[in-house]
Amino acid sequence: MQESQDKAAQKQQRDDRRTIKKLKADVRRKDRVLAETTSLLVLSKKLEALYGEAPDNEED
Repeated sequence: MQESQDKAAQKQQRDDRRTIKKLKADVRRKDRVLAETTSLLVLSKKLEALYGEAPDNEED
């Protein structure tokens, strides 16, 4: 009885570690995406300030 509970607890710990690892990887990925998006926004604002218009509003 005790042995089956120990095995179940060990399996739960393994599952929990696996879940935590996946969640941490997801957070890192989202953090990189957020940093990239922020950089693009800052560069877009600088370009707009430099040329006085939004880059999407070009008339060629």
